[in-house]
Amino acid sequence: MNCYHHNEEVSVAQCQDCRKGLCRNCSKKFSFPICTACNSIRIQNEKSQIVKDLIFAYGFGLLIMFMMSKFSMHKQPQNVGFSFYLAMFYGYSGIVPGWKILDKGFPKMYFNLSIFYFGYLLIKLFAAIFIGFFVLPFMTFKHIRRLIQLNKIK
Repeated sequence: MNCYHHNEEVSVAQCQDCRKGLCRNCSKKFSFPICTACNSIRIQNEKSQIVKDLIFAYGFGLLIMFMMSKFSMHKQPQNVGFSFYLAMFYGYSGIVPGWKILDKGFPKMYFNLSIFYFGYLLIKLFAAIFIGFFVLPFMTFKHIRRLIQLNKIK
């Protein structure tokens, strides 16, 4: 089998994704044997996943903040300012990254209709709010830094 990009070269490895033959130079181009096309696809997939994570976290925070401010049973005082809504947005945006952190450390519980399951979800929600309050800026910084790194890759 010959290299997919250099027909005159004998392949020494295969792309891990598409199984095309790669010569010595092509196989050493990245940290593991992968062709340029498959690497571009992986980069695009990672970029789209990062953007989805950011949109989901901040979109969730915006949606919950809007719902809480518009459909609250209590009337909001007139002196509630921008900082209150910003804090509410930040707190609710942290639920998603906090929940993801808890998913890594807690065992999976499957849906059932017992009161224990709903108690578990309620405790997990409050823990996600607390943890997310601290995790959100780190998650955002990590994702933006990774997007910058991915945009520098040719």
